[in-house]
Amino acid sequence: VFGTVMTSDRFLSPPDHVAIHDAATGGHAFTRLDRDAGQRGAFNVVLMADGLHAEIPKTPLDRELRPLAEADQQTRQQTATFGWTRAWPNTVVTASAYERWSRLRLTPSQGPLTAQARLRRELLTIGAKADAARLNGRHTFKVGLEGVSLRPQEDLFYNYGGYRDLTHLLGWPHIHLTAPIQFGGRDDGGQLSAFAQDSIQLGTRATVDTGARVDHYGLVTTTTHFSPRLNVAVRGSGGSVLHASYNHFFVPPAIEGVLSSSAGLTSSIREIGVALPALTATSEDQFEAGVSTPLGPFQLAVTGYYRATDNPVHTTVWPDSRIYSYASFDNARAYGIEAKVDLPRLLRSGITGYVNYALGRVEFSNPVTGGFITDADHLTEANRFLAPMDQLHTLTGGATYRHSRSGIWTGVAVEYGSGTPVGHGHSEDEHADGEADHAHAHASGTAARVPQHFTGNLSLGIDVLRKANNRPRLTFRLDVENVANNVYLIARDSEFSPSQFSIPRLVLLTALVRF
Repeated sequence: VFGTVMTSDRFLSPPDHVAIHDAATGGHAFTRLDRDAGQRGAFNVVLMADGLHAEIPKTPLDRELRPLAEADQQTRQQTATFGWTRAWPNTVVTASAYERWSRLRLTPSQGPLTAQARLRRELLTIGAKADAARLNGRHTFKVGLEGVSLRPQEDLFYNYGGYRDLTHLLGWPHIHLTAPIQFGGRDDGGQLSAFAQDSIQLGTRATVDTGARVDHYGLVTTTTHFSPRLNVAVRGSGGSVLHASYNHFFVPPAIEGVLSSSAGLTSSIREIGVALPALTATSEDQFEAGVSTPLGPFQLAVTGYYRATDNPVHTTVWPDSRIYSYASFDNARAYGIEAKVDLPRLLRSGITGYVNYALGRVEFSNPVTGGFITDADHLTEANRFLAPMDQLHTLTGGATYRHSRSGIWTGVAVEYGSGTPVGHGHSEDEHADGEADHAHAHASGTAARVPQHFTGNLSLGIDVLRKANNRPRLTFRLDVENVANNVYLIARDSEFSPSQFSIPRLVLLTALVRF
């Protein structure tokens, strides 16, 4: 049994260095029951419930020009899962049934110069799945089935007029709506899936994993998809491992806002003027190859990847609101290299450490093929642009020293990011802060970006009242995140996401009792 309640005066990533109207209160409850019934198998029941009330953050300019622009968001959800596992010699069967209900309510801002955005979304999910695994010589077979029923309901109202008046007052760019947008709908659908896979041991050094999955999806749109996969790993001398894989993925449209995103609401935007098709499922081919090898006291791993995606989906934020919808693009490409160095062999000295580095690129290609978008350029252009999550360089690392005799330990962690693109990276837009973004997101990756950032974290702890097996009964821990109090810009405002700033310095004190 586990439960928590929380309150915070800085909950969501705010659009400014200072968090204004950003408080939240919430709670979470969790219960798990397990029973070992011997030859009848093992049973478990998991029950969860969550509730949250959060304010939508605003800027100092909002507080000055429109003090009543204070929207709020409320979420509720509960989940029940029932599971069963039974083992025989060389065979294991697992089955589960689950139910989940969730609701989101967005209350609109008040006063002039503000978009009126009201939203209610509910979703009921009921499903069941089962799989069986069997070990037979060099083969480990696994097959499974899953079925899920999806019942979404959405009610949305959006009046852009007040915010349009603000854009006229300040000289900001804006769109034009022919009338306030109002939508209400519900639907029933679901997905049926089946998979089969086999892990084959070839000799003592090679392993081949192969599998296939079939999905039939039906909600708003209907499609059936076949997804194969193949992975090969070869162990060399000295503990080195070479691996290569191909995976084909099928991803149905995001269930959040699937009805309103697919309802052709773009017909009310004068610059677009037509109803876009419904969201379609995403498919992706992913190729990976890499090597891991010991290197003195270090363990080195390097992996390269390439992902080709058809009909990728990305979020779209409605202007001056926290309503998130989705748009399908023509295609996307992601590629890069990831390297990891672990230091596990100095454990006797009490020192462990790691360094992770990623060099990557994510590009989307116009035009938009369905869903909801506010920028008409994405419908008429056929160029590539850097995705909002594209960050060329990412580095994380850390080290921990533990003194076994005293139980005292300390650690440090660092993070570096080279910054994400400004705007949507294909034109020269004037944003709400009055700065030209000059974001030319060509394949060369020359788009303007938010500033790079570097942060560090420190930890200090002590284990006391240790048992004979050295397991502590009581642990005290102090963590300081973002030691330098570097509040950096995560993302710049665009039709895909609002401006977001990171957390300031955060101090955590923890006491953990084991019994």
